[in-house]
Amino acid sequence: MKKAILSIAIAIMGVTSAQAQVNCEKFGFMAKNIMAARQSGAALPDMLKILDSPNITTAGPLARAVVMEAFDQPRYNTASVQQRTINEFANQQMLMCMKTLNQ
Repeated sequence: MKKAILSIAIAIMGVTSAQAQVNCEKFGFMAKNIMAARQSGAALPDMLKILDSPNITTAGPLARAVVMEAFDQPRYNTASVQQRTINEFANQQMLMCMKTLNQ
């Protein structure tokens, strides 16, 4: 489901290969911020409320899917493990984006 949502979002964006990397980097940055909030103890309902706020117009179902996936991951107490988890999550999301665009 997640890959299908990403594929649809990317197709709608109509990106060129030059834009693809930039968009995937932005996607990875969004994923990094979402996981950082998750690791710092943000609550799922609060994060979903933020996505539903009128100030967030571009998030849509893609950001919602990333939030849900972040909450499938455990929350850690050690700062170094939290940072590693944040970086790995962002890298995984960016990699998935790049693979989807290169199909």
